[in-house]
Amino acid sequence: MLAGQKAKAANAYDAALQYFKLGQEFLTDESWQTDYNLILGLYSEAAEVAYLMVILSRWNISL
Repeated sequence: MLAGQKAKAANAYDAALQYFKLGQEFLTDESWQTDYNLILGLYSEAAEVAYLMVILSRWNISL
């Protein structure tokens, strides 16, 4: 999660999304009960980065 947050802060959205998705791959079905805040963070951060990527793409802005 930390790597994704650092990449996001550096406007490296492609890398950030990959880090958040990688973190999601390590989750189990029980993770929602044991690591709720981590899961919520991984999914929320991934959604925000994906949203930012779409907005930048629509405005033809490259960072």
